[in-house]
Amino acid sequence: MGRASSRRVLIGAVLVAAFSATQATLAFAANGAAVCTASNDQTRPVVVADGGGGVIIAWHDERPTTPGGGVVFAQRLNFAGIPQWTANGVALSTTGDPELPGIAADGSGGAFVAYGGNVQPRIQRVNSAGARQWGTDGTQLSNSLSTKRDLAVVADVVGSGGAIVVWREDNASGGFADIYAQKVNAAGVIQWGMGGVPVTMTNMFNENLPALVSDGAGGAFVAWGGGGGARVQRLNASGATQWGNTTLSGTINNNPPSIISDGSGGALIVWAGGGVYAQRVDGSGNKLWSPPNGGVQLSTIGLVPRAIPDGAGGATVTWQDFRSGTNYDIYAQGVSSSGARKWMTNGVGVCNVTANQESPVIVADGGTGAIISWFDSRSGMTASDIYAQRIDVDGDPVWSLDGLPLCTATGNQEFPAIATDGAGGAFVAWQDRRSGTNFDIYAQRINPSGVTLNVPAETEASGLGRSWPNPFSDRVHMAFSLPVETHVRMEVFDVDGRRVRSFEPALLAPGPHVLTWDGRASEGRPAEEGIYFLRASGRGFELSRSVVRLK
Repeated sequence: MGRASSRRVLIGAVLVAAFSATQATLAFAANGAAVCTASNDQTRPVVVADGGGGVIIAWHDERPTTPGGGVVFAQRLNFAGIPQWTANGVALSTTGDPELPGIAADGSGGAFVAYGGNVQPRIQRVNSAGARQWGTDGTQLSNSLSTKRDLAVVADVVGSGGAIVVWREDNASGGFADIYAQKVNAAGVIQWGMGGVPVTMTNMFNENLPALVSDGAGGAFVAWGGGGGARVQRLNASGATQWGNTTLSGTINNNPPSIISDGSGGALIVWAGGGVYAQRVDGSGNKLWSPPNGGVQLSTIGLVPRAIPDGAGGATVTWQDFRSGTNYDIYAQGVSSSGARKWMTNGVGVCNVTANQESPVIVADGGTGAIISWFDSRSGMTASDIYAQRIDVDGDPVWSLDGLPLCTATGNQEFPAIATDGAGGAFVAWQDRRSGTNFDIYAQRINPSGVTLNVPAETEASGLGRSWPNPFSDRVHMAFSLPVETHVRMEVFDVDGRRVRSFEPALLAPGPHVLTWDGRASEGRPAEEGIYFLRASGRGFELSRSVVRLK
């Protein structure tokens, strides 16, 4: 068989698989895809993008009968919501512990998952195939006998290729709780001594709820709260503290702060305490915004703030807010690199319906906006659902007012976690009690137009749905019909879910239309031979077709 014929046989085989994967978007049912429905409770999922259009989800799982109270499991979903690992997930640990896991992408299609605490803090690396890399129970991070909790983890992306973990250590200096950290390299070997290194040892206050972000030089910026207020420290690649105990504010409530990179060697920290506040520090620990001992006030009231970089040295921040006096709502604020509030004085309303909206999470939309998800009791005080909203660069809603439902199944759906899908949309995972007996883990994917991917992408219901010629070598066309006028964006993805080309949205009238792809990637080079997905999407409309490019 000739070389060209071999390529065509291979592409033909991949085409069958691609059509199967496209049809498999049915994995996203109307109320989400089941990630784990095993016996006993599965709770508090955490999620990261896998770099290939899918996500890895980890959670605390009570099905093993361990003395410490459950272990951590994980599952990987591809771009179509199809589980890639063992049904109901793979166990990443054997040591029982009631603490919640933390997760960070490892940059190779897998993840670092930190867990444990009441026994000992541990970390496991799971590869893209779902195989544990550091034994059956991961790497132990400390040998001290004190109770550990409130774990957080970040990848050491430019250092050892491993990860850095922080935690609260009870009964530390003077009998008070302090913050400790540990670093592991790519092989899971600890780098900072068997007890870890202290981030703070005040001998005065209980310090808790740490959060961290890579400093881009093998170390990390660490923020935390406690009796001393909101504080931040930098660890270098050897685990040595670089600053004095940098106080951001004398007041912080019992919510973890949120910390992100400012893109210029420093960090931006957001916390709640008598309102929502933000401060930016440079690589030397200098506080850049006024007032230096209070930070920029983003809102006079708020809880559970979460922030993402805005790509220009500032941030987009969301929180739950009780300003109505009757229930929690969701608000957001933009803050510039100079510390200026970008929107209304106390933030813009993301969702202001009756009943409570709680625990917002946020991810960038791939452009200048953000996608926010939360759990929502608008359907009745005895049950909660999962909702989401996309906001643009001005904080204005892009989708339906007060958000779109991602899951309205019976029972409570709570505590969403969110990650990018790599194509301007997001995956959202949550704990779900629709079974009526225990919590399970479910997930949903929503595209940039606010369409949940719960119908077959090959359906003819959205229009004519023809693509020709197929296979093609020069250019390919996709025909469809719109029921109403809407802005339509055309995008091209490869079989791994990576976006190859994106066209600016165009306002199209009702009726038939044809979009054309010239077979080139975003940078202008001809795309490689293989399988691609053409996607046209707009408000309330989405159509996808798989095509084969031959040279």
